[in-house]
Amino acid sequence: NASQTGAFRNMRPVIGLNIADAMRILWSEEVAAEITGHFSHTLDTGEPYYSRDFINPRRDEDMIEAYEWELHRMEMQDGQYGVICYYYDSTKLREAEWALRAKEADLCEAQRIAHIGSWQWDAVNNAIWWSDELYRIYGKSPDVSLQTYEEDQNNYTPESAALLTTTVQKILQNGEQYVVDLELNANVNEGARRWVQARGEAIRDDSSKVVALRGTVQDITERKQLEKDLKQAKTAAEAANRAKSEFLANMSHEIRTPLNGLYGNAQLLEMTDLTDEQQEYRSEEHTSELQSPCNL
Repeated sequence: NASQTGAFRNMRPVIGLNIADAMRILWSEEVAAEITGHFSHTLDTGEPYYSRDFINPRRDEDMIEAYEWELHRMEMQDGQYGVICYYYDSTKLREAEWALRAKEADLCEAQRIAHIGSWQWDAVNNAIWWSDELYRIYGKSPDVSLQTYEEDQNNYTPESAALLTTTVQKILQNGEQYVVDLELNANVNEGARRWVQARGEAIRDDSSKVVALRGTVQDITERKQLEKDLKQAKTAAEAANRAKSEFLANMSHEIRTPLNGLYGNAQLLEMTDLTDEQQEYRSEEHTSELQSPCNL
């Protein structure tokens, strides 16, 4: 089929053109020789040839094209053999695949930078899928086979595993989203104590039944450590403030006790006849009493 819009769109004429010459117009010498060799092999042996990953730059145009093609030997009306080629232009399909892979790569990089992994759990078949970053957060290799829900429980401390189980049971019943902080088990991430925040939502089938869950997991170990440090600093500050108050109260008591005696004697002196000089001294003493820290 000499298509005027397909792979042979720039050939005039197509019919009658030698296959080797035609291929050299479309592709590089190396690719053209490989294609011609497949034609010759099928013609000589009768063995069909299938190609699913033919992606090459064209020689006659500044572009890359992808084809799926196959060769079969056929017997002509005159009894001789020929080769028929079926091909499908898969360029647009490949471009869509390339674009999807690029987006997946961007997503993986974003997850790596933010320390956020994604997951999905098929509740019907009890199968779990993790993103690459989630494997890194849990200190596991992506080559490890995916876990069941029960095996996943081993990644957490008993308290966090129980919390996750309760949370999952609720979402399976009511379909509501959840956010929980979970502590990883000591055997995860080479024994380092780590915390993650798990978010999840329900996936429903056509009958609105919850059949799967999906969500994200973020490493919040640094945040948890900061919260712990802030709590310890607050506790230390409160203890220091209490100690200061107790110290001032004790000091005030220790100072006030002997001074009270002096103040009492001074007041008794006022009840006696004092000379002018003694009155002046008493007046200054009275002013000192009013300014004493014990009267604050």
